[in-house]
Amino acid sequence: MIRAAICDDETTFINKTETLLLSYPRTALEVDSFSSPRRLLNLLNQGETYDFFILDIELPDISGVQLAEYIRRQNSIVPIIFLTSYKEYMEDVFRLQTFDYILKPLTAEKLYPVLDKVLHFLELDISKFSFSYKKSTYTVPMKEILYFEKNRRQVFIHTLSGTYETNMTTDSLKDKLDNRFVQVHTSYIVNANFITAINSKSLFLNHKEILISRKFKEAAKAQIFQKLGESYDY
Repeated sequence: MIRAAICDDETTFINKTETLLLSYPRTALEVDSFSSPRRLLNLLNQGETYDFFILDIELPDISGVQLAEYIRRQNSIVPIIFLTSYKEYMEDVFRLQTFDYILKPLTAEKLYPVLDKVLHFLELDISKFSFSYKKSTYTVPMKEILYFEKNRRQVFIHTLSGTYETNMTTDSLKDKLDNRFVQVHTSYIVNANFITAINSKSLFLNHKEILISRKFKEAAKAQIFQKLGESYDY
């Protein structure tokens, strides 16, 4: 069963979110709710894990952004959905590789499409990228790939644990990838789940700067910001 954690300091809002999650029609969800971010932190410190988090940004004592920073240090890819009444936090939540961003008041019409994406992401989480190099075949989890770097037919596969090499055309490479991967340059295809910052000319993946070319800028921007459910200009 998929496990979700909610953290919000408003009891009424927690109850409503719980009701929506437990009524989600596509799959059964197990929901733990926290009105105190410190209580959630304590459980995480004890080894508790969740498949995704729904966090209010405006929390007392510890902000939702600070809570997410801690979660990110433990798990670089777990989906984090932020809830807020204000758009002013957009820059802060985006650098934390936010899965989505929902403005209150929360409704099924806003939440369920995001849950559909979470479910799809969790299903993709088991997918693998297979390739050959020097007559040997290798397999790498898609979720661990930061970006691909192309140099003619040569492809460098940069992952959380190291870099691999293979030979492949761009079209053959893209045919193997799912929609978390975005081509931002002739030489670069990136995993949007690891983007920590973006501007008009480049983006950052775990502090690695990747150039965005003019050719791919608009399509890449639309695909990247689709993760947040809204479009924002650079």
